[in-house]
Amino acid sequence: MSETWNTSCAVCGRRYHICNACQKIKTAKSWRTVTDTMECYQIYLIVHEYTNGTITGERARELLKSCVLPAEMQRHIKTVVDEILRFGKPDSTETDIMPDTGKTISHLGSSVNYC
Repeated sequence: MSETWNTSCAVCGRRYHICNACQKIKTAKSWRTVTDTMECYQIYLIVHEYTNGTITGERARELLKSCVLPAEMQRHIKTVVDEILRFGKPDSTETDIMPDTGKTISHLGSSVNYC
């Protein structure tokens, strides 16, 4: 039996072989039908639960911290992963630290006045 690459990972896009037995499972979807590795499957589940509203962005970010993210990801997955990783981080374009005081200020326009 020749093992040809017959599918692509939903997370990283890498081609891999899936056997007929995994493809035919109807009761519970095998992780092998979706991704090439368990690591990618964990990312897939986090993205899926976040986009379905099952978990919050903060919880998704916490879960993604324990994952090894592949260097290359499908564009739609990378977009959601990047969105998740922004949760809990201050947006540097929205706030700034006032010099010599340490006070945080919000940007109200194109320029910031410190006085």
